[in-house]
Amino acid sequence: MNYAIETVDLTKHFFVRGHSEKKVIVANDHINLKVQKGEIYGIIGPNGAGKTTLINLVSGMLKPTYGTVYVLGYDIREVKYRINNICLASFSGVQKSFTGGIGRVPVVKALKYMAGMYGVEGNLEEKAKEALRLVDLDKWMNNWPVQFSSGMLRRLELALLIMLDKPVLCLDEPTIYLDPLHAKEFRDLLRNLAKGNNYTILLTTQYMDEVKYTCDKVAFLKDGRIVFTGTPEDMKKVIPSQKVFEFIVSKHDTESLQDKIMRLDKVLRVRSRVEGERIHIIVEVSGEIDEKGVEEVFSSIVDILARMVKIYNIRIREPDLNEAFIALAGVKK
Repeated sequence: MNYAIETVDLTKHFFVRGHSEKKVIVANDHINLKVQKGEIYGIIGPNGAGKTTLINLVSGMLKPTYGTVYVLGYDIREVKYRINNICLASFSGVQKSFTGGIGRVPVVKALKYMAGMYGVEGNLEEKAKEALRLVDLDKWMNNWPVQFSSGMLRRLELALLIMLDKPVLCLDEPTIYLDPLHAKEFRDLLRNLAKGNNYTILLTTQYMDEVKYTCDKVAFLKDGRIVFTGTPEDMKKVIPSQKVFEFIVSKHDTESLQDKIMRLDKVLRVRSRVEGERIHIIVEVSGEIDEKGVEEVFSSIVDILARMVKIYNIRIREPDLNEAFIALAGVKK
């Protein structure tokens, strides 16, 4: 099968000079990925796992130490950064393409100028208008970029990638700094582009909603190595049969609440966050006990909380992607 993206033992070392000797940092360690055409493939993992390094290797921004990347059959070792001229376009969610003077001209003109800088040929005005239509910005084509919200600017940057007319897009944290509404709009846009216009999208993200609603498959990186690949639904199965209890309680010292609950047998993790005058407590319980055991643990937790706080709400559910992320990252508490 011809994959849109295939990495073969892809490895990247960085060398940092210390006081007496060089230190080797292994950012990516023998990464093997296969991304099919038309897929949205997410790269996830904790901070420092090597996600941005991986996407920079795929897009030709970094040279591998070992191994290689094939993008639509092109070997990155041979074409290097020219892969961006052939079949791939990329951007970071924190980049600002439409700043300075280019931000104070009508959007359609700004797009034409930027696309021309990247070597796009043909009827640039028609291409710009079509790209704006695809990202749902055509109603604002005569507005200036400096008048746009952060969500609209993110879509405008995606319109530029569309004008570059490359079938493979690499997006590094595309929804970072976006509020939930604009992030959802951007995710919907990516789905439409991948399914309706035959793009393959490789993206990095820290947001599990993005994984759940956008990605066909994901790879989880930890310490530069892949520890999981599969669908988002498969990812939740890394915690078989585990139960999750959620409680909304009155405000109290969260550390003492968590400590008392953690002393119970079969409690794996306790997390909490303060929400105004209330606390949201999440308790993960081992899947190695039967239903009777689950009920006993649940009753014990309720007894502890009832003695210390007022309980407003209780919910029992299966693990979600956030719990799966924590389990794969190896976080115990």
